[in-house]
Order: sequence, then structure tokens, then C-alpha cells
Amino acid sequence: MIYVVVIALVTALVQLVLGMVGLGPMGGFATGVAALVLLPILAVIGSFIGAAILFVIWKLMGSEEDYETAYRCAAYAYGYAPVAALVSGIPYVGTLVQVLWPTALIALATIHVHGRKPALAWGVFGILGILAALSLLGTEIAARRIMSGLEDSARQMQHRYGDKEGESSPEEAGRAVKDLLEGLEKMERPGR
Repeated sequence: MIYVVVIALVTALVQLVLGMVGLGPMGGFATGVAALVLLPILAVIGSFIGAAILFVIWKLMGSEEDYETAYRCAAYAYGYAPVAALVSGIPYVGTLVQVLWPTALIALATIHVHGRKPALAWGVFGILGILAALSLLGTEIAARRIMSGLEDSARQMQHRYGDKEGESSPEEAGRAVKDLLEGLEKMERPGR
């Protein structure tokens, strides 16, 4: 558990530094400082839950190891987190690193610690890793599409209504809101 806390603190520090220079997903200094407190707590809670899930999977695979061994494997697999925090800002690559690296570590633990055959280990955790990666990549693609659409709508509204801060009439404001809602509807139904 101490290892998980140390890795979480290192990860939070990486996120804090990246957030301070504007490169990371963190929203600035205050959010980074909050991560220094919250991330270790969440990592410890997540490590116990993750170890329980892995324990059940390993038992279904025929492992004779106890929960403590499952926890140790899950905790040591968390060692990828600081590097994942470094590459998290790289589109798609960060997501793949965050999913596939720990999945590979868990598959290796399945082979070397739990004594399962490599084909079984890579089959089970390979499928789970690929499903998780596809799910997260789909989420990232959707989020990028939404952000792009919102940026396009903002540019169109600025072009159409100018940059008259505080000078728009109620009619212009109503048209701007209507245009924004129509733009959001178009993003929701891309093929139409």
C-alpha cells in the first residue's frame, strides 16, 4: 500500500508540473495541489477494488494464490502511472499507454506469479485490455468531436455577431442562443 501511495504522489507531482506549464490535463496550480491530496487516497481505494476484481479473475482462471498476492500484483502494476501522466496529453497515445501497459503487466503477473499458461493469460487480459482501450478511445474521439464542434460554433457566432461585448440587443442574444442550440443538435446527429 505504501508503494501505491508513493506512486500516486509522484503521479500527482507530474500532473502538477504539467498543469503549471499548461501541458497536462490538470487545470492549474490549485487543481494540482488538490491532486496531491486526493490522488493517493483514490489510488489506495482503487488498488483494493482492483485487487479484488483481479483476485476473482485469477480464481476463475485456477490460481491458488491468496488476496494478498493479488493486491501485490495490482499495486506493482500501478508503477506505470507517472509515465502515463507524462504522455496523457498526447492524443490517443496517452490513452493506449494508460490501458495497455498495466494490462501487459497483469498478464505477466498471471504467467509468472499465478502460474497460468501464457496463452490463457494473454488471451484473457488481452481481450479485456483491448475492450478497455477501444472504450476509452471511443470516449476520447467523442470528446474531441464535441470540443471541435463547440469551437466551430464559437467562431461562427463571433464572426456573425462580432466581438461587441455587452452591446448585443436581446434579439441578437436570442439568435445567438438559437444558433448555438442548432449547432449542438447538428453535432449530436453528424450524418444529417
